[in-house]
Amino acid sequence: FFLMTHIASQTSIRRISILLCGLWLLLVAPSSSLALPFNSFIISSQQNIMVKSSYTRPGVEAAVRLVNLKNDITTWKNIESQYKDMLQKKGGKKLVELDKVCDDLGIQLHSPSPSSNKKRITKDELLQLIEWKFTKGKPRYALYTYLRSNTDASVIQASSLAFTHADKDDAKGAIDAFCKLKGVGPATASALLCLYKPDMFAFMDDEIIECLYEGTRGYTVKIYLDVNQKCCEFAKTLNKIEKDKKKLWTPCRVGKTLWTAARIAATCATKEEDLTLVQTVDGSKTSIKSKENESKKKESAKKEYKVVTPKKTAAKKDKVVTPKPTATTRKTKNVNENDEN
Repeated sequence: FFLMTHIASQTSIRRISILLCGLWLLLVAPSSSLALPFNSFIISSQQNIMVKSSYTRPGVEAAVRLVNLKNDITTWKNIESQYKDMLQKKGGKKLVELDKVCDDLGIQLHSPSPSSNKKRITKDELLQLIEWKFTKGKPRYALYTYLRSNTDASVIQASSLAFTHADKDDAKGAIDAFCKLKGVGPATASALLCLYKPDMFAFMDDEIIECLYEGTRGYTVKIYLDVNQKCCEFAKTLNKIEKDKKKLWTPCRVGKTLWTAARIAATCATKEEDLTLVQTVDGSKTSIKSKENESKKKESAKKEYKVVTPKKTAAKKDKVVTPKPTATTRKTKNVNENDEN
């Protein structure tokens, strides 16, 4: 509207030049380098996650705090280092071993044997992955009937198609391909895809969904893609300040760290163990909560403290008290008078 109003007040040559500039701003500028500051603003604004009033999974508020500490790479790494400990606390030795099996499967998918014509998984490998998923999160044993009904050939075909879509950076196509199997949803599909391409997929933990998704926790493809996109953005942000370029942050690594933060908060005996309540600055640790408490105490002290000015009162004059004459003083007075006489 402003552009058209400005054109009407100009000459014909100026009108044409202004109109061309306006068209360039509308059509060309959004795809050029001028759009980068705006796009970066959108990404940074999405990284500020608001704390909800309540969560159905314990410790999620700690994961939210960690997201908002996106510039504190030290805290992220300290929490990530406790991943194996949290697995041990959650599912014991069994979960730790299952996690190792999944890691080994991921290595095999990255470097298949020369005799393999295509990358895929078998039915037994899928069931092992499901056991890891149920032990790490909330088990849904009713799905076992559907999962076991899949044939080995159908699992190989679906996984091969999903990996093909992933190689083309088609996240939705990869999820949809796995979901064709019975009993497999976006969460199970993400568990396998994050092993195949950790730089593209994060695992759909319940804690991650509640942390990053603004609405009610669900397991649809749309919700997963929204959560996974945020994990990708966080990985890019962390990599900008990561000094160790040999070990970059991935969406899968971000998801693991957020899950670990939630589990630490859910199982820690004291609040000091929750590292999201401690801000690391140049190697020194300062409790964020203690800082907040100190500021609150100072504010309350200012409100309670009142300067009391003493009221000005009129100075009382001291009365001169004349002692009453006694018998002795009377005699002395008479003697003195006689002497003078």
